[in-house]
Amino acid sequence: MRQPTQKRAQERVMRMLEAAAGLLAAEGVEAVTTTRVAEEAGVPVGSVYQYFDDAEDMLAALHEAAVARITAACFAWLEGLPSGLSWREVMRGVVSAYWEALEAEPGQRELLSHFVRRQPLSDSVAGPDSELGALFDAALERAGFSLPPERARSIKITVLAVLSTLTDVAMLADGAAQRRGLQDEALRLVELYLAPVAEAQQAATLSS
Repeated sequence: MRQPTQKRAQERVMRMLEAAAGLLAAEGVEAVTTTRVAEEAGVPVGSVYQYFDDAEDMLAALHEAAVARITAACFAWLEGLPSGLSWREVMRGVVSAYWEALEAEPGQRELLSHFVRRQPLSDSVAGPDSELGALFDAALERAGFSLPPERARSIKITVLAVLSTLTDVAMLADGAAQRRGLQDEALRLVELYLAPVAEAQQAATLSS
């Protein structure tokens, strides 16, 4: 997506994205075409191509916007937390908040399914410098959890890869109960991985 600079152009692009989101929610991924979006947004199809390469580019923009909304909701959730919570409580809470926001996004499950079929696994995994990486850092800071400096980046990459991949798997499962069960197992796996790090941190604090 090419970013518009003028207010009028920004408003036009917003109408296009709103039209694409409406088509996605009502009719599914296949309904999101440049022609349909132009019709729904009330703009010439040439205007669509002025900012988007094709329908895939529009779907990617919808996905990015959804992730931004979801992470913003999680940051807001973190800011409202009381003090004194354990790292497990903070981690479980923020991941649950992320999942709830993800489930609430119209058409997001279908978008995930679409991208999982069309892109390499490595492209779907959140990196340490992504918005999700920043959210992970904020959650650890809120919990008073310090990663060992020599392992910090590797731990972030591992946790984000596990959560990104298993969240996609869970979201594509049929039925809310099955999705929640898979999500809980993913979180248990992350907790088992982080527990020795937390124990080592606690031991170092007590000995100092």
